Amino acid sequence: MKRKRKVIFTITSLYLDEDEGVECSSTIGWYPNLKTAQKCVEEDWPDIDEAGYYNYVVIERVVEGLYNMSGMLLDRQTEWWYSFDYKQEKWIACEKPQWSVGTINWGLG
Repeated sequence: MKRKRKVIFTITSLYLDEDEGVECSSTIGWYPNLKTAQKCVEEDWPDIDEAGYYNYVVIERVVEGLYNMSGMLLDRQTEWWYSFDYKQEKWIACEKPQWSVGTINWGLG
Protein backbone atom coordinates (compact mmCIF):
# COMPACT_ATOMS: atom_id res chain seq x y z
CA MET A 1 0.00 0.00 0.00
CA LYS A 2 1.34 3.37 -1.02
CA ARG A 3 1.64 5.85 1.85
CA LYS A 4 0.25 9.32 1.45
CA ARG A 5 3.06 11.88 1.27
CA LYS A 6 2.90 15.17 3.12
CA VAL A 7 2.03 18.34 1.22
CA ILE A 8 3.00 21.88 2.23
CA PHE A 9 2.60 25.29 0.59
CA THR A 10 5.79 27.38 0.48
CA ILE A 11 5.76 31.16 0.24
CA THR A 12 8.63 32.77 -1.65
CA SER A 13 9.14 36.49 -2.14
CA LEU A 14 11.01 37.71 -5.23
CA TYR A 15 12.51 40.96 -6.43
CA LEU A 16 12.36 41.41 -10.18
CA ASP A 17 14.21 44.16 -11.97
CA GLU A 18 12.44 44.54 -15.33
CA ASP A 19 15.80 44.95 -17.12
CA GLU A 20 17.94 42.47 -15.19
CA GLY A 21 15.46 39.75 -14.24
CA VAL A 22 15.07 38.14 -10.82
CA GLU A 23 17.78 39.50 -8.58
CA CYS A 24 16.73 38.11 -5.23
CA SER A 25 14.36 35.53 -3.81
CA SER A 26 13.69 34.34 -0.31
CA THR A 27 11.48 31.54 0.91
CA ILE A 28 9.89 33.13 3.93
CA GLY A 29 7.73 30.29 5.20
CA TRP A 30 5.23 27.53 4.60
CA TYR A 31 1.82 26.39 5.75
CA PRO A 32 0.16 22.97 5.72
CA ASN A 33 -2.76 24.22 3.62
CA LEU A 34 -3.32 26.59 0.72
CA LYS A 35 -6.02 28.65 2.39
CA THR A 36 -3.74 29.76 5.23
CA ALA A 37 -0.83 30.46 2.87
CA GLN A 38 -3.08 32.64 0.69
CA LYS A 39 -4.46 34.46 3.73
CA CYS A 40 -0.90 35.15 4.93
CA VAL A 41 -0.01 36.79 1.60
CA GLU A 42 -3.31 38.59 1.02
CA GLU A 43 -3.30 40.04 4.54
CA ASP A 44 0.47 40.63 4.36
CA TRP A 45 1.05 39.16 7.81
CA PRO A 46 4.82 39.64 7.98
CA ASP A 47 5.12 42.73 5.72
CA ILE A 48 6.31 40.52 2.86
CA ASP A 49 7.31 43.34 0.51
CA GLU A 50 9.85 44.56 3.09
CA ALA A 51 9.29 48.29 2.60
CA GLY A 52 8.82 47.99 -1.15
CA TYR A 53 11.74 45.71 -1.96
CA TYR A 54 10.01 42.48 -3.01
CA ASN A 55 7.51 42.89 -5.83
CA TYR A 56 6.31 39.30 -6.40
CA VAL A 57 5.29 36.36 -4.23
CA VAL A 58 4.68 32.78 -5.31
CA ILE A 59 2.95 30.10 -3.26
CA GLU A 60 3.86 26.59 -4.40
CA ARG A 61 2.39 23.20 -3.63
CA VAL A 62 5.29 21.03 -2.48
CA VAL A 63 5.09 17.28 -1.91
CA GLU A 64 7.47 15.48 0.42
CA GLY A 65 10.40 13.98 -1.47
CA LEU A 66 13.16 14.94 -3.86
CA TYR A 67 12.78 17.61 -6.55
CA ASN A 68 9.02 18.00 -5.91
CA MET A 69 8.16 16.44 -9.25
CA SER A 70 5.05 14.82 -7.79
CA GLY A 71 4.02 18.27 -6.54
CA MET A 72 3.82 19.56 -10.10
CA LEU A 73 0.48 18.13 -11.11
CA LEU A 74 -0.43 18.48 -14.76
CA ASP A 75 -4.16 18.53 -14.08
CA ARG A 76 -4.20 21.09 -11.22
CA GLN A 77 -2.81 24.47 -10.36
CA THR A 78 0.37 24.18 -8.27
CA GLU A 79 1.51 27.84 -8.17
CA TRP A 80 -0.33 30.95 -7.02
CA TRP A 81 1.28 34.27 -7.95
CA TYR A 82 0.89 37.76 -6.48
CA SER A 83 2.34 41.13 -7.40
CA PHE A 84 2.59 44.08 -5.06
CA ASP A 85 0.33 47.03 -5.92
CA TYR A 86 2.18 50.08 -4.62
CA LYS A 87 -0.83 52.39 -4.96
CA GLN A 88 -3.11 50.14 -2.90
CA GLU A 89 -0.20 48.88 -0.79
CA LYS A 90 -1.29 45.26 -0.98
CA TRP A 91 -0.66 41.98 -2.74
CA ILE A 92 -2.87 41.29 -5.76
CA ALA A 93 -3.31 37.83 -7.28
CA CYS A 94 -1.88 37.67 -10.81
CA GLU A 95 -1.15 35.20 -13.57
CA LYS A 96 2.23 33.48 -13.62
CA PRO A 97 4.51 36.18 -15.08
CA GLN A 98 5.94 35.52 -18.53
CA TRP A 99 9.50 35.85 -17.23
CA SER A 100 8.92 32.93 -14.85
CA VAL A 101 7.51 30.45 -17.36
CA GLY A 102 9.63 27.31 -17.38
CA THR A 103 10.90 27.78 -13.82
CA ILE A 104 9.53 25.75 -10.91
CA ASN A 105 10.49 25.05 -7.31
CA TRP A 106 11.18 28.64 -6.31
CA GLY A 107 10.80 27.66 -2.69
CA LEU A 108 13.18 24.71 -2.84
CA GLY A 109 15.81 26.31 -5.05
